[in-house]
Formats: sequence, C-alpha cells, structure tokens
Amino acid sequence: MTPETFAPFIGDRPPTLDELERELRKIAAEHPQVSTLREIGRSRAGRPITMLTIPGGHKHVLVIGAPHPNEPIGLAVIPALARYLAEHPEDRATLSWHLVGCADPDGVAANEDWWSSTWPPTMESYHRGMYRPPAAEQPEWTFPTKSFTATLPETRALMGVIDDVRPALTVSLHGSDTGGVWAMASHDEPALAPVMADIAARYGLPVEETPSDCIGLPSIGTGAYLLAPPVDAEAVGDSGADSKHK
Repeated sequence: MTPETFAPFIGDRPPTLDELERELRKIAAEHPQVSTLREIGRSRAGRPITMLTIPGGHKHVLVIGAPHPNEPIGLAVIPALARYLAEHPEDRATLSWHLVGCADPDGVAANEDWWSSTWPPTMESYHRGMYRPPAAEQPEWTFPTKSFTATLPETRALMGVIDDVRPALTVSLHGSDTGGVWAMASHDEPALAPVMADIAARYGLPVEETPSDCIGLPSIGTGAYLLAPPVDAEAVGDSGADSKHK
C-alpha cells in the first residue's frame, strides 16, 4: 500500500456520522464476498458503533476512527481504507482488517457541523463548533484499572473486539490541529519514524519534532515517541476535562 494508490479514495472532507454509515454500508454491499459490517455496541445515547471486517491472513489489524471526536480525519480514513482494501486483495493476503468507523459517535455528533458546513474550517467555525469531552467521557481513556471501573459503553465495545480478534496491531486515528505529523507507539518500532517521514515528505507535510503531548517521553526517531506504561487513574487524578489536541 502506497500513499499514491490510497489517495484517490480520500474524500473532500471528513464525513458526518450518517455519511460514514452510508459509505460503510455501500462498501459492504458492493463487496459482500470480502467484507462484513456489524454493530459492535451502542453509545451512551444509543447510537450504533459499527465495524467493517475485511478478512485475509491470520494476523489481525484493528483500526479505530475518531477516538477523540474533535479530530475527524480518521472518519475520512476509515471508509477510504475500507474501499482500498476491498479492491486490493494483495494488501489483505497476510492480514485481516477490522475497521471501527467511529469510537465516539455521541462526541462526533456534537462536532460534525463545523466540518460538514465549512471545509477547510475557518478559525471561527472551529472554535464555535468544537467539542472535546471530559477525560472520563472519552472511550479511549476509560479502560478499567484496579481503581477505576466507570468504563463507558463505547469502551466496552472496543474491549469486546480486542478480546475477540486479538489484534497484532491496533491503530488509533488521532488528528492534529497545528504543527506537523507525529506518532506515539506502545513499543519501539524502528521502521515507524522513517516510514512516517517518507509519507510526510511526499505530501509536503512537516514532521513535528517536539509535540506538546510527548514532552518527557522517549523518542524512537524524529516525530515518533514511546508511550509511557499505563498508570492507574487513582495515582494521577483527573481534572475532569482535557484541553489537549493532537
């Protein structure tokens, strides 16, 4: 898979929830032999959380769209990746793919006006329309620990998929408001930084060398950082809100 072959599948802007669901259903209907769309859970407000599976090899990859709902680029990546994989069997020869369209549909519903009405967004449309949930209401941040059991329904949906498919790789699709591209990884992967730098260079994007979210984290290459081990919520506390954007 190369950026050049993947690029034609990207739309003009991130989709809304309804547009995302329609596109995933369309892909599943057009490629019934190689794709399956199923509901893996419901949000707190009852919105469906769906996942498109494109089977292939014995190793599994889980890709999660919109873990932070004010970072909508993953909503565009999921259907583009799904259509690409459905039409390119060589890229599923050794891997089975599981694509969660949107991890936080309630949060996206509170945001989508600013990218569906004005794209690229203006400074005013972004700041008037942007919503970032408090930390305890973010699906990616409420996995259970010894002292924290208020796991969200959205998180439980992701946990069920992880238990079911046991992915060799999980990719969480965040976005960036300013600066360049960068990545966090759970273990040292030497290929990450050069691959990311190559893709960024092809599209004229800068690589962020010192993102604020990564201050104090070990660097595993320019723009690539090693995540800290999980910390129990009781040990660090929680301000109730998260103002950081990636």
